[in-house]
Amino acid sequence: MIFTILGLIALSSFPFIQGQADPVKVTVFYESLCPYSREFFVDQLAPTYEQVGEIMLVETYAYGFETEIARPSGDGYTFSCQHGSDECYGNKLIACGQKYLTDHEVFLDFNFCIMTSDYPPSYGVQCSNQVGVSPDTIIGCANSTEGENLLHDVGVVQGQQDPEVNYVPWVIINDVHSTITEDEARAKLEIFGVSHLRRRTASSGATLEKEVTKIASLLFDVIK
Repeated sequence: MIFTILGLIALSSFPFIQGQADPVKVTVFYESLCPYSREFFVDQLAPTYEQVGEIMLVETYAYGFETEIARPSGDGYTFSCQHGSDECYGNKLIACGQKYLTDHEVFLDFNFCIMTSDYPPSYGVQCSNQVGVSPDTIIGCANSTEGENLLHDVGVVQGQQDPEVNYVPWVIINDVHSTITEDEARAKLEIFGVSHLRRRTASSGATLEKEVTKIASLLFDVIK
């Protein structure tokens, strides 16, 4: 599974490495207690970011398949999550972290800490301390109407996706989601880079293929 995101980044990062483009944008929609989401963070996203984070711009949204009802008073929302109320709380921890950890790198550290833990909803205090923010700020937010409103906002962002999110983790690379791309990325990393490069840079493919294969090989060495 780790070949998936590494392969996509190997391909997409080529213009950046040549000084021709912005970092690779990786957007992930997920659930804090979804076993596949947690596996994705543990096996793919966190280790990939540790190795090649300088060529990545990561955005994460914890919501997934939950329903929400606005309170009649207009003050906050009640949520029902696929993996229970603890998941709703875990999602709110992350939404609150995103608001109060304004340094994006610090937020990602917090998010990775939460999602690679044994049980994400229980790690709000530990992960807050790890990134140097008062746990009272994050926990207080997650237990309040503020956390409900922030989680609602995350749901709005997820609802705006086209195509719509229909499983998690839902990974988007440079604003494009493609199941074909994901499937091909599970193949050998060098082959992924070359096959996609032929389609995207046909005019000068021979030279670029050689360079991307080198990049893919470097990334492949990271996960041997």
